Amino acid sequence: MKIFTLDPLRDPRWERFVERHPRASIFHTRGWLEVLQRTYCYEPVVYTTASQAEELRNGVVLCRIESWLTGRRLVSLPFSDHCEPLVDTKEEWESLVASLIDASSSQHCKYVEMRPKGGSELISADESGMARYRSFYFHTLDIQSEQEDLFQSFHRKAVQQPIKRAEREKISSAEGRSPELIRCFYRLLIRTRRRHAVPPQPLKWFQNLVDCLGRQITIRVASKAGEPIASILTLSFNEQVYYKYGCTDERFHNLGGIQLLLWEAIRAEKQRGARVLDMGRSDIEQANLVKFKERWGSIRTVLTYYRHPQAHREQNVRTWPGQVAGYAFARLPDSLLTAVGGLLYPHMG
Repeated sequence: MKIFTLDPLRDPRWERFVERHPRASIFHTRGWLEVLQRTYCYEPVVYTTASQAEELRNGVVLCRIESWLTGRRLVSLPFSDHCEPLVDTKEEWESLVASLIDASSSQHCKYVEMRPKGGSELISADESGMARYRSFYFHTLDIQSEQEDLFQSFHRKAVQQPIKRAEREKISSAEGRSPELIRCFYRLLIRTRRRHAVPPQPLKWFQNLVDCLGRQITIRVASKAGEPIASILTLSFNEQVYYKYGCTDERFHNLGGIQLLLWEAIRAEKQRGARVLDMGRSDIEQANLVKFKERWGSIRTVLTYYRHPQAHREQNVRTWPGQVAGYAFARLPDSLLTAVGGLLYPHMG
C-alpha cells in the first residue's frame, strides 16, 4: 500500500477530514497544529494512504521535533494529552506504521511516539512494531444529564459545597479571550507552577492558542473583591470540551474558585451541545489530582503511549538533579522562571 504525506497547515483536505471523523479531537485540528508550529517551530506532517487527487480516508498526524538537547524525533503529538491515529482498518494501520518507522530511521530520529486515546485497538497489535512506553490515568465526564442531576452526582464536600461557598462569598467570574484575561490566567499559572516546582510554558503559547483557536478556547477567571484567585482554560471541538489548564492562588483555595469555574464551563458547554468533558491525563502518582477529577464523577481509564524503537519507561520519581532543579524553580523570581520555561519547553514536546 503506497503512503503519501501532506502538510496539514496548507492542505484543506485535512481540515475537512478532521471535521467529519468521529474520533478526531481538538488536537487534530489545524488550529492546534498551528499553535505548535508558531510557538515551538515544530513541523506538522500527515501520513496517509490517499494520493493528492483523493479525499482523505485516513491519516496519522505527527510533529517533527528538532532539538540539540533532546534529539530529533517524531511525536503524535507534543503537548497533547492524546492524538488518536485516524485509521479504520488493520491493513491501513500496518502500512502507515511501517512507513512511520522507516521515516524515523531515515530521518535519524531517536524514536517515533504515538499517543492514542484508545478509540482503536489497532496500535496495540504486537505486529505493529510499536511498544508500550508510558501510561497515565485519563478521565472523562458525561455531561448529558439534566443540570440538577449532574450537580447532585458531584462529591458533596469536595465539589458541591465549594461551589455553593463561592456563590455565598460572591466570587465573581469573567470569561473570554482578551489580553487582560490571558495576563490574569498567566499570573496564576506562574504561581501554580512554582508550587509544583516546574516552570510555566511561555506566554506566547497561550497567546497563540487564542490567535489560532479563536472561539474554540475560553479563559475563565474567578475574583474575590477584584483580586483574581483562580482560572481555567478550556477548549471546545464538536461534542467535546477539554479542561486543559487550571491554576489558583493557594491563599484562596477554600473559596471554591476552581470548582465554580469548572461548573460554569460545564453548564455553558452543555448549552453549546457538548456531551463529554475531557479532563485530560494525570500521572498515576498524582493522587491528589486523580482524586480531584474523580470527585466530579468522571470515568477513569488508562492512556498508554507507544514508541519505536522500544525504550525503557521514564521514571516519574525525581532523581537528585531533578530535585535540585525543582528546588531552584520554586525560588526563582517570575521573570527568570518564565525565561527558563521559554528555553526548556521547545525541547520537551
